[in-house]
Amino acid sequence: SIAVLLDTSGDDRTASFFRTNILGTQQDGRIADNGRTVDTRWDARRSCAAARLNDRWTAEFKIPLDVLRFAPDRGDDWGVNIIRTIPRRLETSLWSGPAETEWRVSRFGRLEGLTLPRRDAKTWQFIPYALATAEFGGEGDFEAGADLRWRPTTQLGFDLTVNPDFALVEADVEAINLSRFELRIPEKRPFFLEGNEMYSQRIRQFYSRRIGDISWGAKSTGTVGRTDISAIVTSGDLEDGDSDRAEYGVARLQHGLSGGSNIGLLAANRRVGGEDAGSVGVDTTLFFTETLGLTAQLLRVHGPEADGGLAWFVRPAYDSATTHFHIRYTNLDAGIQEDFNTVGFLRDDNRKEFDTNFTRTFWVAEGPVERVRAGVNYNRYTGQDDVLRSWELEADIDVDFRSGWEIEIEWTDEYELDDAEYRNDLTEVGFGWDGRDGREASVFVGAGTNYNSDLTLWGARVAWPIGRFRFAYSLTHLDLDP
Repeated sequence: SIAVLLDTSGDDRTASFFRTNILGTQQDGRIADNGRTVDTRWDARRSCAAARLNDRWTAEFKIPLDVLRFAPDRGDDWGVNIIRTIPRRLETSLWSGPAETEWRVSRFGRLEGLTLPRRDAKTWQFIPYALATAEFGGEGDFEAGADLRWRPTTQLGFDLTVNPDFALVEADVEAINLSRFELRIPEKRPFFLEGNEMYSQRIRQFYSRRIGDISWGAKSTGTVGRTDISAIVTSGDLEDGDSDRAEYGVARLQHGLSGGSNIGLLAANRRVGGEDAGSVGVDTTLFFTETLGLTAQLLRVHGPEADGGLAWFVRPAYDSATTHFHIRYTNLDAGIQEDFNTVGFLRDDNRKEFDTNFTRTFWVAEGPVERVRAGVNYNRYTGQDDVLRSWELEADIDVDFRSGWEIEIEWTDEYELDDAEYRNDLTEVGFGWDGRDGREASVFVGAGTNYNSDLTLWGARVAWPIGRFRFAYSLTHLDLDP
């Protein structure tokens, strides 16, 4: 596959990307935080084509300027990068910059000599809809609504929607949750998608799925100078379908610093019956060198249950083309989850959590082994009363052979304090073959203990292309005794 990445604002932090392969399959997305956030939910209006020749294949992209945000007054040149991916060689090649991460916007090359319009031709868009139904022997129904979009500049846009019709939005994939933690569901409604990458924080203050059906909404997204802005105001149903109406307000600012770093502010609030709840906080992503960085966040929760409660984390990290290492410490005050989750997403509170990870990849130039990946992760958390609640140690090693065969070994040991103290462990061995062309087959076996029960499991997976279709099947069998 081939991907074209465009930094159209010249801020060394944000970009759009467009990818295709020899079949003409399309993928696009937004990049934020100098590559820390990659959001593929964005769906741009563009086209591409590919052609297979005797000794190569070629691709062509056609990207309308009105799907991009750019500033002509900064000069007619953009940041650009090109990524080539060849699965059969486990290869990801970059045209510009080191391979620490293919999304590092600050290391893009330059695309010069463009002739850009001073103003987007489509300043206004008005999209109304009407829906009427009639039933023999029953009652009729009528609905109407509209979307209004205004783009005063190529970098700033305003959206207004009244009684939007989300009936044609793709349905959520059904999931079974066997844990005590809430599942996070991806957003698919078009009104909330543009600019959504700006809200991708580790402690997520804005989770748009908290907002149910809306009667109206207003939104502004864009860039002013070196500052990205996004603001949303809506009136809608509560997430659980409660008949009460709620007003939601969210404001996000991210200001670019040198070297692709940034500092941001986010405020999120929900008002129901005159009562407010939500959070206000600051966050930052800093790049000290090409390999050494830091992310951090601090926020204050407001609401009737835990007004003034705090949540924060700090995470220094080292990332090279072959090595990752980080240390993270997170503090979540007790009782903040209910107020925070009126607009945000927090799986748990009352935590003091320490986490560290070391991962290393070894490439072998000659011989049967092509790549070896090994990693270890340790996580430990206590309550705010300093009582140990859990620790977990994980280690894994994955060996890829040039012939396509793979071996993976995983080991986990953990302590859990629930209704009693438990020690759980699991050792799992997997063996498989990957043709790196859509064909793959694997099996695995595992054994250990799980909450005072002996655990054994085995499973298999196969994926195979059949003509224009691809068949995949997976099976897991689990035994617990007792």
